[in-house]
Amino acid sequence: MISPKKRPPQIRLIALSFLGFVFLFLALFVTYRFRQLHAYQTALDLSDRERLKLLGESVQSALEGHLDRVGNDPQVLSRLAAEKKLKQIVLIDSDGTLLADSRREIKKGEKIPSDPKRAGWLTALKGDAVIEVSEARSGEMLGEVWLPLNGRAVYLAAALPARSDPISRSLLVFIKIFGVMGAMMLGYYVLRRVLILSPSYFQQVSENPATETGFVINTFQGLIQQLKQKEQELERLKGRAEEYAKNVESYNENILQSVTSGVLTFNCEKQITTFNATAGMILQFSSDAALGKSYEMIFGGNQKIARILEETVGLGKEVAREECEVERSDGKKIWLGLNTSVLRDRNGTTIGATLVFTDLTEMKMLQDQVELRKRLAVMGEMSAWIAHEFRNYMGTILGFSKLLSKKIEPHDPRQEMIQAIVAELSAMERLITELLSYGRKTVIHPIPTELAPILEELKDQFVASGTYPNIRWSLSLKGPSEAPVDPTLIRQAFSNLIQNALEAMQEAGEISITILNRPAWGLAVKISDTGTGIPKDHLDKIFLPFYTTKEKGTGLGLALVHKIVLAHNGQISVESTEGSGTTFTVRLPLHLPRLEIKE
Repeated sequence: MISPKKRPPQIRLIALSFLGFVFLFLALFVTYRFRQLHAYQTALDLSDRERLKLLGESVQSALEGHLDRVGNDPQVLSRLAAEKKLKQIVLIDSDGTLLADSRREIKKGEKIPSDPKRAGWLTALKGDAVIEVSEARSGEMLGEVWLPLNGRAVYLAAALPARSDPISRSLLVFIKIFGVMGAMMLGYYVLRRVLILSPSYFQQVSENPATETGFVINTFQGLIQQLKQKEQELERLKGRAEEYAKNVESYNENILQSVTSGVLTFNCEKQITTFNATAGMILQFSSDAALGKSYEMIFGGNQKIARILEETVGLGKEVAREECEVERSDGKKIWLGLNTSVLRDRNGTTIGATLVFTDLTEMKMLQDQVELRKRLAVMGEMSAWIAHEFRNYMGTILGFSKLLSKKIEPHDPRQEMIQAIVAELSAMERLITELLSYGRKTVIHPIPTELAPILEELKDQFVASGTYPNIRWSLSLKGPSEAPVDPTLIRQAFSNLIQNALEAMQEAGEISITILNRPAWGLAVKISDTGTGIPKDHLDKIFLPFYTTKEKGTGLGLALVHKIVLAHNGQISVESTEGSGTTFTVRLPLHLPRLEIKE
């Protein structure tokens, strides 16, 4: 039997070896934590940079055109920050004066503090975006973005997820391996030494823990228990980290899908890698069908967009606020406002590009209508003046013609020439009456009116006239059709459109009349024909006075329709394909005050 008193040197060696192992293990663990903290504070990877850039462009788009509201209502930035899940949004004037702060940490009118952020807003005022990382007082890591905005600067702050670098991850793996191997070797050494001790020795140690050997064994058992607890804690932290990573990925995806602009990213091989829901709605293309395809397939080989995207990838030339007309897969042409940026990896190597776009079709249509209103107003005044002067001259000619007719015998052959003059003067009188009607101030008296009965009556009148016996009629007038309109004027407008459709089909064809009720934008009436269609280069001229392709037309029919629709605060648009037919769409609001328009 080996006496315990003969073992102190071995026990001391075991204790010292164990303490040395623990010290080295803790030193490695502290080094790992330091590296991880350093990476957490300094790393800003590509996905975070792209997310911050998209957030910035989204806020830019939301604030453009609403800067006056931001200055008058401080809640605008607070609501926008809550909507975009941002920590803070600050709007700064060109001289450094604070205009608005979503958190109201600085009062309006104060100068921005002179700290490192100052370089960010000065850079933004020069037109460049700045993306940085900083640590908040609470220890939370923040991504900061400085962006230009109409001669001013806007600052955004968003929370960032935890980061680690490759060295930290390698160090953690080494610590785990070192810990397991060291624990196994030390355990084997201790067990080998302990097993040679007699049962009486263990009993003595157990009965007398105050001895040096009992203290070491109890300490060893306590450390083993602590290691088990630490292992459980590490497993719990690992699970939380994995869950957090999934949440961050889901959060980034939610941001991408919720922005109101279309977002498209593609690699250097022109293959689409990101295609959000808004892009699908604007381009009428599903995300599943777009991913992995070439952007040329999406934009139909549009040369301008192809050039812009190729310059962004190849030359690093980024584009801001470019406008381009695109033909969708359904054949409809729309206007897009484009912004492009280069997509780079952590090493700064170009790996693709990002395209952010919005649908400007409605805005372009409104701009065209405003411009057309101005032209029509000038032409209306001019035509009224010309008609008035012509009427005076024609009155003189007509008077002398009638006087001449009285001085010539009734059966004189010259009477026919005089009657021809009178007939032509009568035709000119009708034209002048139309001119005066077009140039006259239009006063509408809107009352709630069902449009379906009006369209039914017009259809019955044209059918009863027998002028177009081979025309087929297709009416879809179900559902609500009430709108605040002037019944007489709106009837005249629809009559002119139907007459144009019938004349375009000549002897045979089909005319379709449909009513669509959409509470979001009002009531729409579509009048379609299967006639010859209108050439593309004529579509932007058909609503101009005196423009006509008919031999005996005055060119005032569609101009008068356009004027009546505008007087009702409505819109009229046309779609036409040569050889297939034309569709006129009249949109009328569901709520309209009494108003006067002079064109």
